Amino acid sequence: MKSLEQHVPDPFTRLDDGKYLHDRPETDVYRLLIDAFRMRSEDGMKLENKPTPNSIYTGNPSSIEPFKKFLDQAATRRDLLPPWWDVGHRAECEKFAESGEWNDVRNKVTKAQMVEHYGDEKAPMQLRMLAEAVYGVGSMGQNGAGMRKMMRSMESGGPGNGNVMSMMDISRMMGGSGR
Repeated sequence: MKSLEQHVPDPFTRLDDGKYLHDRPETDVYRLLIDAFRMRSEDGMKLENKPTPNSIYTGNPSSIEPFKKFLDQAATRRDLLPPWWDVGHRAECEKFAESGEWNDVRNKVTKAQMVEHYGDEKAPMQLRMLAEAVYGVGSMGQNGAGMRKMMRSMESGGPGNGNVMSMMDISRMMGGSGR
């Protein structure tokens, strides 16, 4: 994804393995955590009409407090955060979240803006799946395990990678005799 310092291959495989944030530069991890939170907050408002409490969606100038709770939750998920993550990195991430960068918890974001910023149609899906890994449930109570498995399969060249074609003879349904 553009806007990150380093490309990491097979993001959906990494999400499925719980290693999405591993082997990435610190600022990329911060950006992804912040934007996963921002995407989830936007989804909560747009899809469920449930604004994140104490956030920009309820009139606060910043969503830093609920973002801190998001980081608290992320820290409870075994191996979700990279091995180098510690209290100092968390403080840096919180500071980065209000640094005026594009990834700022004082600004709302849309799916279209995420796609444009990261230059990848699948960026919102990756961020939503990261948020699901943190919260333990997807937007609207959905479970993204099936979609993660399908996307993982596509990354490894399995079904759904665009190289599979199937044909069906519908002539009998249309009044023909078939073969």
